[in-house]
Formats: sequence, structure tokens, C-alpha cells
Amino acid sequence: MRIGIIGAGPGGYEAAIAAAKSGAEVYLFEKDKVGGTCLNRGCIPTKAFWKNGEVANTLRKSSDFGFELETFRFSMEKAQNRKNEIVSRLVDGIEHLLAAYPNLHILWGNARLEKEKTIQIEHESYVCDAIIIATGAKPFRLPIRGANLPEVWTSEEALNLRELPKSLVIIGAGVIGLEFAAIFNALGVKVTVVSDFLLPPADGEIQKRIKTTFKRSGVDMQIGFLAQSIEKDGENLRIVCKKMGKEKSLELNAQNVLMATGRIPVVEDLGLKNLGLDFDKQGIGVDENFETNIPGIYAIGDVVRKGIQLAHVASAQGIFVADRLTGVENKTDFSLYPACYFFYPEMAQVGETEESLKKKGKEYLAFKFQFAANGKALTLGEGEGFVKILTDTNSEEIFGVHVWGSHASDIIHEGVIAMAHHLSPKALSETIFAHPSLSETFSETVHQSIGRSVHSL
Repeated sequence: MRIGIIGAGPGGYEAAIAAAKSGAEVYLFEKDKVGGTCLNRGCIPTKAFWKNGEVANTLRKSSDFGFELETFRFSMEKAQNRKNEIVSRLVDGIEHLLAAYPNLHILWGNARLEKEKTIQIEHESYVCDAIIIATGAKPFRLPIRGANLPEVWTSEEALNLRELPKSLVIIGAGVIGLEFAAIFNALGVKVTVVSDFLLPPADGEIQKRIKTTFKRSGVDMQIGFLAQSIEKDGENLRIVCKKMGKEKSLELNAQNVLMATGRIPVVEDLGLKNLGLDFDKQGIGVDENFETNIPGIYAIGDVVRKGIQLAHVASAQGIFVADRLTGVENKTDFSLYPACYFFYPEMAQVGETEESLKKKGKEYLAFKFQFAANGKALTLGEGEGFVKILTDTNSEEIFGVHVWGSHASDIIHEGVIAMAHHLSPKALSETIFAHPSLSETFSETVHQSIGRSVHSL
């Protein structure tokens, strides 16, 4: 079995390793660096800067922990060096892993589909039994006047700054926009967020918490406005916005603008049209096994039409396809995946929200436990937040889990495992959780759902 994979991001390189482990001859094509957007220009770089922001927030409340600091100074250059070192170390690690398989070959350059089972790169052709397209996505800029001014960034430019701007308008309040808003605000930048919506996938109660928390931290939240144009105004930029459904307008002024208006699949220059493959600007069409309309050609990750743009979902899809091609059983449930958002505090969710359950007409019960009643959270100075569990009316099935608080991205996996393996709240309640730990917030919520919580009324 010869498998060709275009793109060495999380989905592509993990599919390559999974296939190589199963004995396939694998050809992995990459035009840039292994690790893709997530490692080089997305998840990892932003989390490195998120940590810088967390440290800054901790320093501001250092007196709570007995330290009296008159001032502190942040060096963007040192933060960049740290971020680059982390990325470089992880890229080197992946390259080392890939090189360990003699049946896995990395080919550098721009690859395209020449025929149904043939990939061409630099005048060389490689015939494969199956092909996986894992080319990811790229930042989208709104088609408005001034969107391409040099002072207007996407996430990629924002991650390579050598010095911080004094003020920044962020267009978009999805995960990318809000994460950058939290980070830049924590580092001392005057931040304004403009968007027609606020993190649509989030539980409604958490959406309200997000807006309140961001405002309290100093971020100007202008939700319900659409950016209309950007123009030079002396040394700054003027951003003209319009209220949705109304004539009311809003003018903002800032040194820079960050366009955080989503990402679009990379489908250009792959030879897809000539093959008759089903694709459009929203991505490549696939079936439940990620196979396209052309047998033997698959697509995974951010390039999939209306797909879930999360690195861990792409990785799972890549391994699933590799296993399917090499005869390995894989029963991954792709309807169930955690989504994590790195603000201050963090947010994470899996499964249904109260809003989605109401829309489906499903009856449910909601149970909640506050971080303020958790000993570990208070010792960390992180008493803000809660865990919410949604169950059926008999508390026998978990529909969804939502966490707003410190280390939400870690706690959520208890809910993911419970839902993936259909564990009831009763079964979970018979599990011993360590004390003191943040995970006790999940345990207390579970006990609450069966009427057995000790630390809540």
C-alpha cells in the first residue's frame, strides 16, 4: 500500500506515522515546515504568548501572595525568542519522529494532483494507491476598504511582532479574536473588539461571562457592530463600523488592526478542478469516511468543507483514514470532541449547549458547581468560574459539559471520556478524585446531578 499525503500539519504528519506503523509506504509532501499552522503559526505560538499574559496578570496581583512589586517591564523580543525556541524544538521533534520510519519519505515543495492516483512535485511524479489531502486553512481578510494596509494584520503577522502596539482594534470575536484580545490586553495594549457576534459555539451563560470578564479586564467590547472600512488617520488607523440592523455608526482609532475573521480552506494550486473533485471555497466535500467523490482520494482537517477547524480533530481524522486504509479498526466518534479557548480564565466545552438542546426540543437538567467553593482554585487565586453538566431528566446520560475557569482545557477531558464511553453520573460518582484538585469541580457537579453533592446545597 502506497499512500501519498499532501500537507504535514497535525492531520497529515500523524496520518503518515499511523500508516507507516502499519507497514504502508508513505510519501509525505510539504512546502513549508512540519507541524502546519497549529505548530508554526497558530496553537503553540499563541499559547506561548498566553503564558506571558498569565504571568503579567499574576504580577499585577502579586500583593495577594505577599509580594510587593513596584513595577515590572515586559520584553516582546524575549517573548518572541522564547516562542520561537518552543516552536523550533517541537518541529525538530516531529522531524526526528518522521525520520525514524524507513518507509516514510518526506518530499519538500509544492505538490499537486496530476491524475487520480498521481502526485506531482518539482517535475517528479509519484503514483499512490490512496491520497490524503491535508492542506489546512489560511487567514481570511474581510473584503472591505483598507483591509490590506500594512498596519492591518492577520494572526500570522500578530505572532511575529518585535514590539507591542499602543492600541489595537480586533475585528472578530471568535476564538482567534478573543484569544488575542485577552493576550494583548494582559500585556498592556489598549484593545477594542468589534464583531457582529460573540463566540457562537459557546454556552449562552458562558458568553455572558466572557463579555463581562473581558470588559472588567479593560477590553472595550463592541459587539453587534460590523466593520465597514479602514483608513489612515495620521499615524493611526480609523475604523468605521455600523450597528447591525440600525443606522447607528461607530468610529474607532488605533495604531493597528487585527483581522480575526476566520480561516478559509487551502484548495488552490492542487489540481483539484482538472480531476473533477468536489470542492469550492468552503473546502473539499467528503463522506463519513473522509473520502471525496473520487475513490481513493481523501481529505481531512481544515480543508474539509464546513469542517471542524481544530488541530486535534484533524489528527484524529488523519489517523482514522490511515487506519482504514491499512486495515486497522478505528471507531472514533467524530461527533464528540472538546473545544478549548484560552482566555483568562480558560473555557472548554464538549457536547450540547443549553441553547442547542432547546433548539432540538430535548428536555434536560443543568447542574453547576462554582470554582469559588473549590479549595485548590482558591489557593491558586483562581476562584472565578464554574463547571456545568447537562443531563437527561433522569440524570442517566450526559449531554454536555462546560467549564469556565482555571485549567478548563484539562478538566474538560473528564467530560469527554465520560461521554465517549457512555458513563452515567452515578458511575462517575463512584470514582475517587484527588483532593485538593481542580478536578473536584467536575466531581462535585456530577454528585450534584444525582442529588449527592456534599459541598453545595
